Amino acid sequence: MAVALITGGTTGFVGIAGLALNLWNSSRERQLRLAEHREDYREWYRRTLFEDRLRAVREGYAWLMRLNRALSRADQGLDQMCLECREWWDNNAVFLYDDLPRKSEFIGFLNDPHGSGSFMRAEAEVRDRLRQILATERNDRSGAHDR
Repeated sequence: MAVALITGGTTGFVGIAGLALNLWNSSRERQLRLAEHREDYREWYRRTLFEDRLRAVREGYAWLMRLNRALSRADQGLDQMCLECREWWDNNAVFLYDDLPRKSEFIGFLNDPHGSGSFMRAEAEVRDRLRQILATERNDRSGAHDR
């Protein structure tokens, strides 16, 4: 009877130890899966944000070119086009900058399209932002490959 108790106790202990080990492995696997999901989400978010930013810069440049053509032709619709462009800017500035800009050459140009040199400064601002966005993407991509 003592042997039966020892055997039964040992079996129970082995069973409990096995259960604890399974629970620990299951918890560890769950943590690894969560970490993978978090990394996948971060990558998706980064790519989506990059694509939105790149789209906004392309659209901003297209607006500048339309405005430049209207300005060169002394287009009567320039004021209306500036208003439409300003509305576009208001809806997309968040994609163009990491934070909302305090001062923008682009807006300065829209407010005074006939001002001297304002188009060149606005174009330079859009080009600089494109370079920054592309450099950030290259750095993020090379950092992702290093992991």
